[in-house]
Amino acid sequence: MKLGAQGISTSTLGNYSMVVGQALRTVVVAGLLRPADFGILNLTNVLTNFTTYVDVGTGVVGQQHASGARGRGDQQAALEQLRAMAGARLVPALALAGLLTSGALLAWALGQSTAAVVLGFVALAGLLQSTWFSARGWLRVTGDFRHAMVAQLSQVLVWVTLVPLAAWRFGLVGALGAMALSYLPPVLVSAPRCDVKALVTPRVGAFRALLPAGVPVWLLLVTAFLLVNAEQLVVGATLGTTALGLYGIAMLAANAVVALSDGAAAAAHPQTIEAYERDGRIDEMTPSVTRVMRVVEAAFAVVVPLSWLGLAVVAHLYLTDYLAALPVVAIVCAGASAVGVATASNSALLAVGLHRRLPRMTLIAIVLKVALAWLVASQTGSTAAVAAACLVGSFFYAASHLRLVARALGAPSWTRFVIAHLRVPLLLALLALGSAAVEAWRGSSGFVVAALVSLVVASLAGGSALLPARR
Repeated sequence: MKLGAQGISTSTLGNYSMVVGQALRTVVVAGLLRPADFGILNLTNVLTNFTTYVDVGTGVVGQQHASGARGRGDQQAALEQLRAMAGARLVPALALAGLLTSGALLAWALGQSTAAVVLGFVALAGLLQSTWFSARGWLRVTGDFRHAMVAQLSQVLVWVTLVPLAAWRFGLVGALGAMALSYLPPVLVSAPRCDVKALVTPRVGAFRALLPAGVPVWLLLVTAFLLVNAEQLVVGATLGTTALGLYGIAMLAANAVVALSDGAAAAAHPQTIEAYERDGRIDEMTPSVTRVMRVVEAAFAVVVPLSWLGLAVVAHLYLTDYLAALPVVAIVCAGASAVGVATASNSALLAVGLHRRLPRMTLIAIVLKVALAWLVASQTGSTAAVAAACLVGSFFYAASHLRLVARALGAPSWTRFVIAHLRVPLLLALLALGSAAVEAWRGSSGFVVAALVSLVVASLAGGSALLPARR
């Protein structure tokens, strides 16, 4: 249990470093590239992130099987499951890379150089990213969390040095190339602790064997991705490219917020599966579920308002074209915190099989967000109003998700469980709406003051969120 807690803490710290690295990279590169080129870079990053799901859930299921074998004490079976996971994940990654490379060559032949560069970048980055995720999953299942964190830090180092340098020297093409190559250092760092042959050997049979169980997980992950990103399409279609650029900055910040819970949730997954295999159940005393949720809530209480403040300062000093995005950033990040608190508990649903119920409720939340965004955008023309309306969809999803978690843990009252874990996100939503109102009244300088007040208030609430875990 001590090893599990250390692993969760170490993995969370690694993800925090990645969020900081992403923030620094985004701020510097946004100032080095033209707005149009930065928009292309942002779109390309979204496409690359979406390639994560090309494995159709087989990677997650393979890790789940390996963790179950470790929980039963069968180390040899766990090792074979890890090999199957890596080989299965590589099959669709290679297929997609080949398809995208062919598309890039065709685009180049037709004179569409920008499209060719983007497709080529996604092909290379997607393949390297898949290999890195297999290696990271291997390290987490085997309990080598510190080495996984070191590998993550090697990628962060590339983000904050090579990517800005390449953007400054070679523009968009340089930034794209450096971003693609940033997935190579963590693979090299991880290699000594993994079976390298397994990481680079596709296994079609393993992919077919894991696919039936992977599809429900894939639906869960894809719908969660769309839940966070769908409203951008509505903003672009109704309010134009300038508004899409402002909303894009907010979504980058929101994705960084959600990423804070990913490391802890991924590290908790093996620990929760092992506990379930060992004890035959999980409950509210299982630290890899409830403790992770409390830590994520406390982290959001600090990181979310701190992101508002940090972006406000940067916008004043460096990115003056994005001052109008500050209210949107605050509101969207508050909604993302609700989603992040919910997804931090994914390991509980995966352990007992309730994750299969998530895609339906996620689709309902997506439809709700898109409908409200379209209605508000057409009536008001305000990106901040769209963001505020989309809070409804985010909290609907979070409450529905946490209700399932309460059932998985056998909580006596799901209503009390949901309210307890949404206190911090609800407070952040109120503070975000208040900060947006202050910005409309007193301008960006008033927003800075409101963000400072929000940081103090939310930090106190975040500290109280940790108390139940300490008693």
